[in-house]
Amino acid sequence: MESSQPVTVNVRVGNILPLLSTALGRIYFSYLQTDQVAAMAEAERLAEHRTKSDIEEIAAATRARGLARIKGQLLPGETA
Repeated sequence: MESSQPVTVNVRVGNILPLLSTALGRIYFSYLQTDQVAAMAEAERLAEHRTKSDIEEIAAATRARGLARIKGQLLPGETA
């Protein structure tokens, strides 16, 4: 069901959101190539049964568009 009104998603300070399943996380993953980001991405990749090619495609698409987007990866029906 589509809402005709904006929907608010509340996130509390200190919540840890996934790197590969959030739009902001995908930006971090695509542009911040640090050991910490790489380790987080690898842990999520294994937990979500993704291939290295899958996450390389996420980074390439994010860089090519200059933005990241998700559709239902974190919350069903949520687009960001």
